[in-house]
Amino acid sequence: VDNHNLVIDWTLGGGVLTSVSNYRERQITHSQDWDHFFPAPFNGLLRETVTPVDNEIFFQEIRYVADGSANFNWLVGVDYFSHDNAERGDQWGGQLFANAFMRTLTMSADSWAAFGVAEYTFDSIPLTVTGELRYAEDKIEGGVVAYRVRDQPGVPDRNNPVNPETDFFSDDKFTNLPWAVTAAYRFPERDLMSYVKIASSYRQGGINDFAGSPGLERFPTSLTYGEETSMTYELGLKSSWFDQALSVNAAVYYTEYQDFLNTSDNGCPSDCQLVDVNGNGLGFNP
Repeated sequence: VDNHNLVIDWTLGGGVLTSVSNYRERQITHSQDWDHFFPAPFNGLLRETVTPVDNEIFFQEIRYVADGSANFNWLVGVDYFSHDNAERGDQWGGQLFANAFMRTLTMSADSWAAFGVAEYTFDSIPLTVTGELRYAEDKIEGGVVAYRVRDQPGVPDRNNPVNPETDFFSDDKFTNLPWAVTAAYRFPERDLMSYVKIASSYRQGGINDFAGSPGLERFPTSLTYGEETSMTYELGLKSSWFDQALSVNAAVYYTEYQDFLNTSDNGCPSDCQLVDVNGNGLGFNP
């Protein structure tokens, strides 16, 4: 992992302008010998999978925080995020199992957002109201190409595989406008504050990069999936007692999700390794 980070603060007449830049490179090689297991390990590389992974990530944020006043404070900003990922799963190492695969995955994501926060404290009552807003746009695209030994003429050729079992490319775009409103009340002559907050949020959709083997999954999956949204309602209390010798904080919240995203198993690769595209057994003992 190579990680480079740069933060610049520029003090202006009415506030501070901040730039946050980050660039990361991450390279991984994962090797797994599937048939080396108890109680009868095989010391060969008959079901070895080698997966090299290459990632590049870039993030940039620019925000301005105003000096504000006793009553009113605010900030605005924009941010950008990009992620490129490439990986290849390779089981064509010293084996000729019919279901041995070679899978190449490429994926990229680009996101940008504009956001702002404003906070106002009333003079007549010890009440502070905060509003938050963020417009976000997320784009994602990628593809998967997978080959099986059974579909190759003769000995598999890593450099020139033929007859792809899976070959798809997909992309999608998501936009959202999450927001939050908080009202906080400070009790006079007490170290006690209570608050109520309502906020929305989301998680962007994406691509099922490991969709198994089309036609073999016990639970078929779609190539892409949509975003998840939520609403949260929170009521809380923060307090200090006995000259700050004791702090007591408490909160209760309720979150309601729409189109909840969950990671599950579609029956591959455990079941898919045992049958061919016609459902015929390949001689393995499940």
